[in-house]
Amino acid sequence: MDGNHLRQLLATGDPVLMPGVWDALSARLAAASGHEVVFLSGYATAATLLGLPDFGYLTQTEIAEVARRVCGRVPEAAVVVDGDTGHGNALNTIRTVQLFEEAGAAGIFLEDQVWPK
Repeated sequence: MDGNHLRQLLATGDPVLMPGVWDALSARLAAASGHEVVFLSGYATAATLLGLPDFGYLTQTEIAEVARRVCGRVPEAAVVVDGDTGHGNALNTIRTVQLFEEAGAAGIFLEDQVWPK
């Protein structure tokens, strides 16, 4: 599902539930339970892949690869990806957005913090 559908859902003013997912299987389970939107959580992804908290250990390309796998397995759901702080300066943030968009993300959360966390 693309960003247009996500924007339509958000425009209704109704709450949009986004269960947190960390891989393709958890995303498939969330979509199979009827969720139209899932949130690829940075913390859950870092904990699953590395056994570590979300303190910037995962790179933008690692998250983009997980996003690509998740988006590819749940075309019926919009995937919103945790973009962290953009993974660096303004140029890194632009690249992060491009990578996540290319992976199929319908939306991205960006934090207003300084990198590194």
